Amino acid sequence: DEKSQIAHLIKNLIDSKYSSNISLFEISHTFGYTQDYIIRIFKQQFGKTPYQYLTDIRLEHAVWLLNNTKLSILQIANSVGYSDFSSFYRAFTKKFGMSPSKILKSK
Repeated sequence: DEKSQIAHLIKNLIDSKYSSNISLFEISHTFGYTQDYIIRIFKQQFGKTPYQYLTDIRLEHAVWLLNNTKLSILQIANSVGYSDFSSFYRAFTKKFGMSPSKILKSK
């Protein structure tokens, strides 16, 4: 249906722009719907808000980079869309229950 298609288009946009400074305002403006409507249809389709999905994508990619590159943790934080290292560190630790450096040390 139309709501499902819109939700998938939003997901595709987030997937393609996760490393940039994408905002709910930008998504709302791109699709011409209110922010509340975007959040509601996305959550109905995927079980999480667009922001939660964006955070998950960024952090999953950060883990991949930690395991597969020689980039520093700061470089990884920047490359997945975090301009503030402490925000990255807090989000990472909250999601995975350990710091990025612990994953790096276990390589």
